[in-house]
Amino acid sequence: MEEAIQRVIPNLAHSNCAVVLSSTKVVLKYLDYVQGMDKIRSICRKLAPPLISLMGGDPEIQYIAIRNINLII
Repeated sequence: MEEAIQRVIPNLAHSNCAVVLSSTKVVLKYLDYVQGMDKIRSICRKLAPPLISLMGGDPEIQYIAIRNINLII
């Protein structure tokens, strides 16, 4: 699962917001199978900047980003 997550993480920097949100969803689903708190923290730190960068888009995108951030929290 860790290898799958590492392959998906580069998609978090994609310019398309749907790709970013889908990649976030995949990472969160596979995160349950990762062993070690250090690895989990490292992966979670990589999730925050792409979601925050979505806040610079259209109001519809901002709403979806806020909803997803709320679900993660």
